[in-house]
Amino acid sequence: MKKNGFTLAELLGVIVILSLVSIITIPAVTDSLNNYKGKVCKTQLDEIVSAARAWANDNVLKLPTDNGATYTVTLETLSEYGYIDGTIENPVTKKNFDLKTTKVVITRSGKRYTYKISYDTATNSC
Repeated sequence: MKKNGFTLAELLGVIVILSLVSIITIPAVTDSLNNYKGKVCKTQLDEIVSAARAWANDNVLKLPTDNGATYTVTLETLSEYGYIDGTIENPVTKKNFDLKTTKVVITRSGKRYTYKISYDTATNSC
């Protein structure tokens, strides 16, 4: 007698194996996506700092001259002058960085300047 199809035991075995594979792979894929989003967010923050550096190169007269003095440039200013394109979405929270509260603080340290980004960590975290 010819046998067509699968038995119930064979089908249940395949379903169990597929379930185990999905139980193992889904958390790994989710963790990878979350790590990727965090890296993209940090890259965006680095790009904001790079935009502030470019702005500072073009606006040297506005930078502090005293050691330890600071100057703050907002994301809104960087956007107005064309150093960034409009709004920047945080891939982790899916919210835009606020143009007014996201700032880059430029501090004079000897003959160099340091750049530190400041943003609302309550609504945007990387």
